[in-house]
Amino acid sequence: MNACKFHSLEAQNHHPRGWNRSWARTRIHGTTKKQVWALFTQVERPALQPLPQKPFGLFKVGKRTVHRHGYIEVDRAYYSVPHRFVEQTLTVHYNTVWVKGFWGSQRVAFHRKVEPGRFKTEKAHLPAEKSLSAEEFTQRLPDRCGQTGPQCRLWALKALRVRRQLALRPIQGVLRLNPLGAPPQPIRQLCKPDLLIIDEFGMRNLPSNAAQDLLEIFHRRYHRSSTMIATNRPLEGWRKILGDHAAALAILDRFLEGVHMIRITGRSYRLKNITNNSTTQKSLEKEDQN
Repeated sequence: MNACKFHSLEAQNHHPRGWNRSWARTRIHGTTKKQVWALFTQVERPALQPLPQKPFGLFKVGKRTVHRHGYIEVDRAYYSVPHRFVEQTLTVHYNTVWVKGFWGSQRVAFHRKVEPGRFKTEKAHLPAEKSLSAEEFTQRLPDRCGQTGPQCRLWALKALRVRRQLALRPIQGVLRLNPLGAPPQPIRQLCKPDLLIIDEFGMRNLPSNAAQDLLEIFHRRYHRSSTMIATNRPLEGWRKILGDHAAALAILDRFLEGVHMIRITGRSYRLKNITNNSTTQKSLEKEDQN
């Protein structure tokens, strides 16, 4: 229609209709090698399904990570999903009427839209031992923050009092900074003494979680109390002893700041009664040389 002029809208519309009838329909398509109109009427049109009775509902699509309490956030409101998807990423379809959650192509949650700050919970989504109401869950949050520290608990209480349900997301963010929450009771006990002495470090095979537990102890005692370690293993061998390169570096980083090292040379005092000519004495001296 380039450079064409028309005296009316009707004439303008008549021009492309004639072009479609005389050229577009009758041409041979470059890919299919068939006439366009013949292919449409014989193959494509019979495959078309009838239009829906209602207009297609428009919606937005997004990705949401399921919070640790089993909800996804959409437009500042919270919707439950099956608890097995906690900390997984779901595809979410939503509009002004409904919210749908998908795991791949499978729909796993459907809710009617609610106002910002509100919770929409389906009990079937939560495990029996964790089927808390929104009110029960909210009441537990300050106590969980208290596992990090008393000031954190006071902050959570004030946030809930001022912002109410809109405070849940920032509180969850703070809890994620300390995902393990309170350490187990033995670790809490080891964090209390003013002086903690770890003797014969590295003399036994350690369990797989030893590096993380030791890092937790050093992290909680850092700049708060003193720690003494007695070992005959060199510092560069700690990574192999702990079996976790990153944790070992973090432990040494905290331990070596301001450390006082006392190097003790010579053999064990327990061997003072062994004669110099004994086979055991020679064997030990050979080991020392190696």
